[in-house]
Amino acid sequence: MENQDLSKVAMDNLLFLNKGENFINNKYKLNHLSFESSEDDNFDTIYSLKELEYPLYFTFNQLLNELNTSYDYAIHGYNRWDIINMLDNVVEMLYQYYESCEENNNIFEAFLDDIDNKVFFTQGYYKYGICHWIPIKFNDYLNRFCIKSIKISKEIINNYYLELYNPGRYDESSDEDLSVDEDSDDQIEKDNKSEEELLTGDPVVTESNADKEVNSKKLD
Repeated sequence: MENQDLSKVAMDNLLFLNKGENFINNKYKLNHLSFESSEDDNFDTIYSLKELEYPLYFTFNQLLNELNTSYDYAIHGYNRWDIINMLDNVVEMLYQYYESCEENNNIFEAFLDDIDNKVFFTQGYYKYGICHWIPIKFNDYLNRFCIKSIKISKEIINNYYLELYNPGRYDESSDEDLSVDEDSDDQIEKDNKSEEELLTGDPVVTESNADKEVNSKKLD
C-alpha cells in the first residue's frame, strides 16, 4: 500500500474516532488498519484493548508523521490545526473510554500517555512556532559551547601540569641518544685503526695513545 493510501486510511480513522459515539457504543468493525462504521443493531462485537492498540497506534503516528513531513497546506482537505485539534479530542475520548472499561492493560495506558505527549508537543510547536523553536536551539548551542569549553580547559590544565613537572619538556631520551652516538664514534675509530694496522703492519698511534706515551715519559 502506498504512503498516500496509508495517510488516507489514517485520516478516515481520525474522522470516525473524532465523532466518538460509534466507537464508544461499539458500532464499528476493525478491518486490519481501519475502523469501519456499522449501523447494524445486531452487531455487538466488543474488541479488546489489545486489538485496538495497533490500528490506534497506526492512526496517530501516521498523521503526526504527515504533519511533520508534508509540505502541503491541507492534508486530505483539513489544515494542520484542524487535524491537531481532532487528535487532541480523540486522546481525551480514549482516556474516558479506558476508564469506563473493566479491563486493565498497562501497555494500553502507556500507549495513551505516549500519544498524549506527542500530540501535546505538536500542538505547542504549531501554536508557538518559532517561540518554541528558539529555546530548543539555544539550549542545544549552549550545551555544545559548554562541552567545548570543558574540553579546552582540560587541555590547558594538562599542559600546565606537564610544564610544572617537566620544565622545558626535558627528555631523557636525548641524553641516551647522545651517549649512543659517542659510543658509535669510538667504535668507528677502533675499526679504522684495526684496518690501518693490517695494511701497514705498524701500530697506529691515535690521539689517546700519544697522550699515554707522553704521560709515561714524564713518569720516567
